[in-house]
Amino acid sequence: MERILQRYELYSGPERELVVPDPELQGSWCFESNQLKAKVEALQKAQRHFMGEDLESLNIKELQHLEQLVEVGLNQVITRKSHLQFDSISDIQRKVVALQEENNMMWVTLKEKEQAALSLSHHHSLWDHPQHQPLYQSATSTSSSPPSFTVTDSPPTALNIGFLQPTVEEPALPPATKLPAWMLSHKNG
Repeated sequence: MERILQRYELYSGPERELVVPDPELQGSWCFESNQLKAKVEALQKAQRHFMGEDLESLNIKELQHLEQLVEVGLNQVITRKSHLQFDSISDIQRKVVALQEENNMMWVTLKEKEQAALSLSHHHSLWDHPQHQPLYQSATSTSSSPPSFTVTDSPPTALNIGFLQPTVEEPALPPATKLPAWMLSHKNG
């Protein structure tokens, strides 16, 4: 137990020495404190001047100096603001270009799908018309059963080799899509 008390006294001794104020140190702290108070007051006064307050005590030279400081600060603010706006505009322009490219790719894909659907429907309509039936199928037969090669089949009335009869196509109606009107004008234009 004695050891513990000895160690306590040993370690608590330097703390007691630090707590005892040194008169020189107290004097320097007071001096430093007064200097810091004066600096704070000067900074608060300058801040009030920058805010446009307490200007009555300033002469012309001090007002001109204050005006120059305010102009320099304002120019820096305007420069920074312009730089941020320019960066923002550049970002927006990059996004616009990316969206336009994506939109164009989507239009190309849409056109390809419409062409494929139109081609497929045109292909099916060719096989559905009776005038485009294969020659080996009976002219009177309209069923989809395989052709029968019997003597009762009548041959085609005319054989036109290498001659394609022009078919009158109906004007193509725009595909039934659910696109907004503004997109349809882009599509047609």
